[in-house]
Amino acid sequence: VGARLAHHSLDLEPQPDPEDKKRGGKEKLLSRSWVKALIWILAIVVVIGLTFFIIQKIQSLFVVPEIEVPLVTNMPLDEAKLKLSEAGLHAEVQGEVFDDRIPAGNVVKQDPPPKEKIKAETPVMLTVSKGKETTAMPDLTLKEEREAQTLLVDFKEVKITREYSDAIPAGQVMRQNPLPQTPVVPKETVVELTVSKGKEAFDMPNLIGKTKDQAAAILLKNGLILKGTQQEESYFDKGLVVRQWPVQPGEKVSAGQEITIVLSSGLKADAVKVEEPIMAVVEPDKPTTISILVSDARYQDYPYIEEKISKSKEYSVDLVLSPTHDATITVYKDGVLQVTRTITYQEVTGTNTGG
Repeated sequence: VGARLAHHSLDLEPQPDPEDKKRGGKEKLLSRSWVKALIWILAIVVVIGLTFFIIQKIQSLFVVPEIEVPLVTNMPLDEAKLKLSEAGLHAEVQGEVFDDRIPAGNVVKQDPPPKEKIKAETPVMLTVSKGKETTAMPDLTLKEEREAQTLLVDFKEVKITREYSDAIPAGQVMRQNPLPQTPVVPKETVVELTVSKGKEAFDMPNLIGKTKDQAAAILLKNGLILKGTQQEESYFDKGLVVRQWPVQPGEKVSAGQEITIVLSSGLKADAVKVEEPIMAVVEPDKPTTISILVSDARYQDYPYIEEKISKSKEYSVDLVLSPTHDATITVYKDGVLQVTRTITYQEVTGTNTGG
């Protein structure tokens, strides 16, 4: 009985509907397909995302960023290079040009221009100023002043000073500043020229009455040349200078002039020599300048004596007279005429004859 009951109890359990079973299988199959599709979709999205990321990463390795070019014109070249370097750029100098406004060594032009965006590896080309265009200062020495002025017509100013020169003829340039070949900007340069006035003229020394050696020494001291000597009878003692030429005493002469002197070969037959005493009276212990001038057969107002004395003094004045030349002695004290004495040839020869 028990076995039958158990069998019956098993038989009494509800049996699944075949249709339900079939439907459930389909649902399970659909559920699995959707999951697989979702997984594939997610996988594709991940792959696409990774691919895009990798592509972007690769592109970032090859894409160079753009940089805005800074302004570097009118900067010193080193500063311009530094500024470009700090901006991530590098500079290349493409040349140098003269420029009247921008100092030498500064940037005149940049390419690309400021604010333009360029890739980092693109060089910025710089043109550097050589400053204002210069020219070599011409050599003006020994040129005539007029010619020098013509050559300097484009210069700012020409200043001229004049000096005497024994070596350079009058009117020629002796010195210049700036010196020859100095680089200059003509429109900004003041030129200084020293122009020769030639040999300095001075009063010809009086050689009359000097010995040959004395005359030669005077000529040498003054840069004059003793060309030669001649001799003739005169009213001077033998060996003294009677005449000088071509330049007379007191006339203007320049160094280098040749002078000929005529020496006395002895007194002429009609010459008469005398000594005349002259007393110069002055106040004791009061310095007084005494000047004695002589005119005779040899001289005209010749300064025979000039000295300062503090007590009275007698002078003996040598004179030479001739039939055509009497003698005159003139005495000055401190520039004031004191006495004029005349000794005539007739007077002297008459006295001698009577003796």
